[in-house]
Amino acid sequence: MFFRRALVRALRDSSLRNSSLAPPTCQVRQVMRWRSNTSVTAAEEIKKPRKKTSKVSKAKHAGMKSVILPPLPLEPIPVLVDAGDGTGTETPIPSTALMAEIQEIQDRYPDHILLVQVGGFFEIYDHQGYLEEIADLLHLKIARPKNQTKNQLRFAGFPLARYKDYVEQLVKHGKTVALVEQVGSDLTNKTKTKVRNVTRIITPGTLIDEDWVESRENNFLLSVTALPNSDKSSDFGLAWLDVSTGDFLVCESSLETFEEHLSRIQPKEILCDRRLQETHPTLIQSLRNRAGEFHLSMKDTEKKAEALLGGLLIQEDASRALLTDMRKLLADFSPLQVQAAGTLLGYVAENFCHVPSFPAPAEFVPEEVMRIDPVTQQALEITRTFRDRARKGSLLHEIDRTKTAAGSRMLATRLKAPSISIDEINRRLDLVEVFFSDTHLLADIRELLSNCKDVERALQRIHLAKATPGDYINIIATLRMADQIFRLLERKQNQLQGAASAGIMKSLEALAEKLGSCRSLLNACDEIFDEKLQDLHKITDLDAIKEGISAELDEKRRAHQVLKQQEEAYRVKLARKYGNNQMYDSINLANAVTDLEKKFKVSALADPKLGPILAIQDVRGPSRLGVKARIGKDPHAELLERANTSVGLRFSHTHWSALYRSLNESANALLEIQKDVFERACGKIKEHTLPFIETCRTIAEVDVASATAAHAQECGYTRPVVTKELVHDVRGGRHPVVERAQTYRESMYVKNDFHIGGDQRLWLLTGPNMGGKSTFLRQSALLSILAQTSYYVPASSARLGIVDKVFSRVGASDDLAAHQSTFMVEMRETATILKNATEKSFVIMDEIGRGTSTNDGLALAHATLVYLHQHSKCRGVFATHYHELAARVQDDQSQSLDAVKCYQTAVLADDKGHLIYTYQLQPGVMTQSHGIDCARAAGLPEQVIASATAFYQQLENEQGIKDRLWRDWQNMQSSMGTEKADAAFQATMS
Repeated sequence: MFFRRALVRALRDSSLRNSSLAPPTCQVRQVMRWRSNTSVTAAEEIKKPRKKTSKVSKAKHAGMKSVILPPLPLEPIPVLVDAGDGTGTETPIPSTALMAEIQEIQDRYPDHILLVQVGGFFEIYDHQGYLEEIADLLHLKIARPKNQTKNQLRFAGFPLARYKDYVEQLVKHGKTVALVEQVGSDLTNKTKTKVRNVTRIITPGTLIDEDWVESRENNFLLSVTALPNSDKSSDFGLAWLDVSTGDFLVCESSLETFEEHLSRIQPKEILCDRRLQETHPTLIQSLRNRAGEFHLSMKDTEKKAEALLGGLLIQEDASRALLTDMRKLLADFSPLQVQAAGTLLGYVAENFCHVPSFPAPAEFVPEEVMRIDPVTQQALEITRTFRDRARKGSLLHEIDRTKTAAGSRMLATRLKAPSISIDEINRRLDLVEVFFSDTHLLADIRELLSNCKDVERALQRIHLAKATPGDYINIIATLRMADQIFRLLERKQNQLQGAASAGIMKSLEALAEKLGSCRSLLNACDEIFDEKLQDLHKITDLDAIKEGISAELDEKRRAHQVLKQQEEAYRVKLARKYGNNQMYDSINLANAVTDLEKKFKVSALADPKLGPILAIQDVRGPSRLGVKARIGKDPHAELLERANTSVGLRFSHTHWSALYRSLNESANALLEIQKDVFERACGKIKEHTLPFIETCRTIAEVDVASATAAHAQECGYTRPVVTKELVHDVRGGRHPVVERAQTYRESMYVKNDFHIGGDQRLWLLTGPNMGGKSTFLRQSALLSILAQTSYYVPASSARLGIVDKVFSRVGASDDLAAHQSTFMVEMRETATILKNATEKSFVIMDEIGRGTSTNDGLALAHATLVYLHQHSKCRGVFATHYHELAARVQDDQSQSLDAVKCYQTAVLADDKGHLIYTYQLQPGVMTQSHGIDCARAAGLPEQVIASATAFYQQLENEQGIKDRLWRDWQNMQSSMGTEKADAAFQATMS
């Protein structure tokens, strides 16, 4: 009766034991505990002395069955010894040949963390002295061989399945990783059974398929090079590449514009020419001080860049894809650009350990885009917030309604470098208008876009020989969506014939032409995978390729299935022959036990050292002798005494050995055919690289345009009118990010009009603290950036002149690393603006002159305003708390600041004297900053507030006397002239 209950429990749990959570065998369990340093409990458990089992305990466990996992491709089971450190860790004694191989590889890659594949694990060895640091970083336990010799190193490790998790931690902490994988068997070496090679070097700038890579952002690798004999005044060559998407650009940069390029590219890794350490040591030190933003490597660039560039672009598949002559390609770029591009591609080839292929680089021309320096990028929070450098809360985060990763990347690129071409801006806006004016079309397009995958990255993985079946499936599925988008746009084009503007029709025609090749691309590609296998990630699944693609594959698969059936029948035969089911009287019960024995008791497996063997678990006492006797009677079986355990038997069998070899050969043949089919299918995609790239970019453009339309409909944005005139005419303007925050607070955003142009180029803005001046400053600049990004703007109407550069001097903090105070930082930013602003620029400046004495600050603010007005002649807004400055501008009779107009942010007071901010702009000068009122609202003690109020009154009285004297002098000057007024004023004062 007791046995029956135990059997029922075993039957009930059989489904669990069949699952991947089933407990492993003794040897497998030991290996898992040896390899996994993350589970201290499991490791310690093996070292615990076995407790004596009581009779009750024996009876309790009498009916339990051991579970055998399916065969695993493990390395030879190591000898387990105590680590000798009291931790109870079981440690394998490493092979001398393996250690020599690891040391040789580490010597070739001294700057990288070596991850060495050993069976089903990656291991880190103590060769370069980084083991302690890495183990601590990854929370791994260090194992140390007993009686350690110079050829035996300490190590830590983790399972292959956790590879991406651990590499993510290493890369995020600024480490670079050399991946040493098993690539075959070493038949010449008895102690080292596997051949291992470095298959890839993983760095922050060369990530392609890692799960933690942000899909909606580019992951750029930037190369900065100089020519031989360059000096401090020489320009740099810049080349930047997103290995995961193939985006590849080059340009030249001076020292003055380098930071601007850096803030726009936002690279994850920078390769710097070693020569720059001598010619520009300050620049290199500055880059090293910003280690948290990117990974920095110093590289030699003495090799011929032309050869590098030619060798890496013109390769087998690339030669068909590029369709360009090498000489013509190199002639399109300067020597600096070629040097930078060649160095970058050489680094990528080294990291991928083979020759990848990329599209030819495009030249980035700074003169074709609005220039936004790093200070302005940060102050306006265009792609990252000022406080924590996060995407959330930035302008990009607010306006990004794209459905695809490629669309999001395109929007970010445009936002960081808005166009200054009116034709290009209007072309994009025309496309937005198509979707904005047709709600049904917009909904249909966005539904299709939501099913589009990141084809750019999938396509690039195909070129890097890193593609998975999932990548191929995603490319085909996205092509289908693109074909449907093409048909919708074609239908819309036919509907608008004669009813839409020429610009809109031209935009639609261009899109339709670019997407028209989708059907031919679909026809050219073989649909080799089943559509329902969306989550298929490995070509090693023997049923990955669907039937009907390859007759040879189908035939081999049928033959393999026959072998699998023979294997199943053989396992049943083994269970009946060596199992103990004859002891049970019930036929049904015996069948159930046979089924359990087949699955859990007797296993046919392959041992790495012994080869194909049979294993019987939980064989003890008299039954053990009986089983051994049965094995001895079988002429085809041979008991393996040295491999036996106290609770299990192992033996070889000629039938199983032959069947195993047949199964193994069949599986390998199947796998090779599948790989060949997959490679040929990927080759067809490579042959159409350029059309695929064009299709990807067109889908992204449709996504950006439709997202702009959707956001505009949601938030009440309007299409801007972009003109060559030097004008900034906005009605009902709002700040897009602040407006969203106000919505969350359930409060209304106060709209403001803004007009600059003609007789007023600059606004001088005064107002109380917390009155909205800084928000208005940023808002006015953001509207131009959005308009030239070809985005609808948050306003009732907007007519905006093209802006070549946007400058901001809003908010500042000290730079202790550069030994610069807040005031010095502010002055340096002001100097940059005054040197670079043109009449087409837009400038916003807030509180120039703070941080020094009142007179110094007022004088600097006045001089800056005069320079912007008379020399730069730019458009902009200048906010200040120096009421004297505003009063002098308003009373100016010399007309030296005639294009400066004074405006103020209004404030009201309630019956109790509390301030009410209206956030409404109106002409005039605000003569009080209400700083004390703001301090009271912030919670300063009343004693401090009272003291401040009294002192303020005293200062006001003194200032009143000065103001009266100033007005008297001005009156004398207007009536007598300057010389007589001075004499009369001196006489009055005496």
